[in-house]
Amino acid sequence: MSTAQPASEASSYAEVEFALRPGPSKQLLDRRQVGPLVKSLSGLSAARSWFNILFNWGIMLGTIAVTIYVDHWALYIPAIWLIGARQHAMAILTHDASHYRLFKSRWWNDTVTDVFCCLPAGISLKAFRELHLQHHWYLNTQKDPDYTAHQGDSDFVFPMPRKRFLGIIFRDLTLLHIRQAWKGRRGYSPFGVGRGWRSWLLGKARKDDQALTGQERARVLFVIAVGVALAVLLPWHIVWRAAILWFVAWFTMLSLCLRMRSAGEHLNVENEHELNAGRTMVTGFWERTTFWPHGIGYHQAHHMFPSVPCFRLKELHAGLMEIPVYREKLHQTAGFPGLLDELAPRNLSQAGSKV
Repeated sequence: MSTAQPASEASSYAEVEFALRPGPSKQLLDRRQVGPLVKSLSGLSAARSWFNILFNWGIMLGTIAVTIYVDHWALYIPAIWLIGARQHAMAILTHDASHYRLFKSRWWNDTVTDVFCCLPAGISLKAFRELHLQHHWYLNTQKDPDYTAHQGDSDFVFPMPRKRFLGIIFRDLTLLHIRQAWKGRRGYSPFGVGRGWRSWLLGKARKDDQALTGQERARVLFVIAVGVALAVLLPWHIVWRAAILWFVAWFTMLSLCLRMRSAGEHLNVENEHELNAGRTMVTGFWERTTFWPHGIGYHQAHHMFPSVPCFRLKELHAGLMEIPVYREKLHQTAGFPGLLDELAPRNLSQAGSKV
């Protein structure tokens, strides 16, 4: 399926990004009333973006180094948990970059994100942006790729029995969902269908909208070259242990984080208006370090005002809570236990599917 927006709807990403979106969710907030607040919070910070990127990499590399140095089996489980959680945090920064919210320069925004956030996890920013933009534009409709991706997948039909959902979580964490994880992320890969990578390798680069540009291919080659260089230069006992930590985290903890966030954002909600077309998560520290890092829990505020970068979404939410209709109509869920109660209630017979 083509992911390009029709020319009649928008000629550039920027025109779509800040436009009023169609779909089933009617607006309740007066944009003129909240305009000054949104404008004051929409400024970007390169320093903050670099801090977030380096912070995540520092935790991941530090965890890998300590685990390999100590080399005790008991460290590997918490290490995989922590690495996977930070891989997920990098995915959230990728999400912000898809809205051009990391750096003012689009070249810096895309280059830094591809090299440091996306490609080390096998994801292309271009591929993610194409699909994510459609998700915003066609939220909770048949043209929303996130919405349609969950249709026909029994693991994403909510509400479901709690025992079944806990079994799905267990399989995520025990490498029993490798095939599902690979299949689910293939569409975001720089080597996915429609990227033109095979013809490029043969010297016949495609030039359609979905094919990678020369700069994007250069970033792919650079990251591959760095990975190969590290594998060659570092001692083998470090390389294979680091690879195990990285890829097991990618197939387990990252899978769980993506499942909980994607299921929690828009599934089994009322979808009557813009304030209950998704969930706003009220989270504690451990939940913010795993499933909802970098402010992504304030998801409805993001959908309504995507110009606000992730590190200011909490402040945006606090400002919007001063408005009675936002405070009264917003779908809020109290952390992981609350989300579990909504998606997999203990008494399923008393629950009803909303979307």
